Amino acid sequence: MTNQSKLLLVVMVLALLRFAVVPFLEYQEQSKAELELLTQQLDKAEQLMNSKEQLQQVIVASEKQFSMLRDLFFKDENTAQFRLSQQQLMQQRLTEFNTEVNFFDWLGQKDLSDGQIEVHQARIILEGNFADLLRAYIEVIAAMPTVRVTEFELLRDQSRRVRKSSAQGPKGSLTLMLEYSRLVKVPS
Repeated sequence: MTNQSKLLLVVMVLALLRFAVVPFLEYQEQSKAELELLTQQLDKAEQLMNSKEQLQQVIVASEKQFSMLRDLFFKDENTAQFRLSQQQLMQQRLTEFNTEVNFFDWLGQKDLSDGQIEVHQARIILEGNFADLLRAYIEVIAAMPTVRVTEFELLRDQSRRVRKSSAQGPKGSLTLMLEYSRLVKVPS
């Protein structure tokens, strides 16, 4: 074999390496990178599938919590019916504690959360002896989770006639400003 043919053979081997082997190796590197990326995506998908049960438990717990929170708000068809039912309920429960509801007036309403929640304001004046007034407040009004007390004024009756005839204790009046929350639209 002559030098020229040896040289030609070396050039052919180099050309083969340059145009066949190098692109093949680059293709394999690219395939390897794509395979690693797909493997990572598959691992993430498997983790998600494995955590599906946990996610469902979280969703169920969230739905229960949402339902419980939604049930804290009053739900009635219209404002007049809502106000009447709440006023009757409040008056009925307060008279169980030997208190007299002297005044109950609805003052106004505000819309919150893009009109989904209405807040109704009421003013109540109760009369009775101090112990009954405080018991009624604690047992009835403070125990209602959707009623917020914005004003509380407890006054003792100063007349002599009341102090002398009161065997049950000092008489007085309790003035309250309350806010009732009412869910208008139930979010889905």
